[in-house]
Amino acid sequence: MVAMPLRKLLHAAALAIGGIVPAAEMAAADDGAIFRRLLRLHDTYYGYGVAEYCGLNTFEVYDGYERQVSYLLLTTGIDKDTEREIRISGYVDADYQFDNHGLGGFRRWCQLEGERAARDFIDFRNLELAEPDE
Repeated sequence: MVAMPLRKLLHAAALAIGGIVPAAEMAAADDGAIFRRLLRLHDTYYGYGVAEYCGLNTFEVYDGYERQVSYLLLTTGIDKDTEREIRISGYVDADYQFDNHGLGGFRRWCQLEGERAARDFIDFRNLELAEPDE
């Protein structure tokens, strides 16, 4: 679940997209798709934070994470300040969830969210590596 301050941030970012994305691109872009990508960017940062807490950050996981962040940044067209706020929010949410699960409680969190995040990053990496060069 996304924290309320992030929702406000993403709402503000969605409203500001008109000033970030050139008008011609904006006319063709689906605002909902951009908002979903912004939310996905937050979830990507959150997921990598979880993978780090759970000790699942292998080379493949990190590479998939980097590739996914790069893709999302290219397809959202957001500025550095907005990206920074989303990145911090994702990592803070992961930190909060780790603390929220208490001693030993994080093990189940790692089995569910940590392994899912690591698998998603590896799947994204494999998908990109499987694409033929143009």
